[in-house]
Amino acid sequence: MHPTLTFELIQQDHRERLETARLIRRAVDRRAADRETGRRPGHAGSDHPPEPSLWQRSRSVLAATTTVAAAR
Repeated sequence: MHPTLTFELIQQDHRERLETARLIRRAVDRRAADRETGRRPGHAGSDHPPEPSLWQRSRSVLAATTTVAAAR
C-alpha cells in the first residue's frame, strides 16, 4: 500500500476514534448530571423515551463511523 494512503487511513481512524470518544464522554457527562438531579432516563414521568445503554450507543456510533461499516 502506498505510504500516503496508509497515513491517510491512520488519520481517518484517529479522527473516528476521537469522535467516538467525544460522544461517549458526552453521554457519560449527561448521565452524571442526570444522577445529580435525580432524573432517570427511563422514568415514566419523563417527556423523552428511554435511552439505549451506553454500550449500545457506542457500538452503533462505532459501526456508523468506521470505514469497514462504510464498505459493507
